[in-house]
Amino acid sequence: MLKAFFESFLNLFKRPATVGFPFEEAEFGVECRGGIRFNAEHCTRCLMCEKICPTKAIQFIRSESGEDAYHYNPYLCIFCGECTRSCPKENEALFQSNAPVFSTSDQSVSKSWDAVEIEAERSKKIYKKAKIKSANAQPKE
Repeated sequence: MLKAFFESFLNLFKRPATVGFPFEEAEFGVECRGGIRFNAEHCTRCLMCEKICPTKAIQFIRSESGEDAYHYNPYLCIFCGECTRSCPKENEALFQSNAPVFSTSDQSVSKSWDAVEIEAERSKKIYKKAKIKSANAQPKE
């Protein structure tokens, strides 16, 4: 117990081990798992990243024509990398960067995320109904 007290007393005179965020920028190494980056040109629209994400930080809003709008919430993401591993075009359509993701001033994504989730769910139901309707409308041979 005396040893712990002595160690605590000495820590009063040492520099802190943490970074003074947001006043100082943190340095990230190349091995750091950062935010998810999306490249729409390489995406196959399989939606595996959305399905496998444990925190539902990735959402696609799908139109009836099949066009998808990608949405990512870095405030929900736990940076596990499952979405990048599940992507058939790994490191082309989705990849993890080691750049900082958060901004102390921009919290608009976090505030509007409920609306994005509701719209994504609704758009998928509409797309599914339209797809079934078009399949039923085709003449059977």
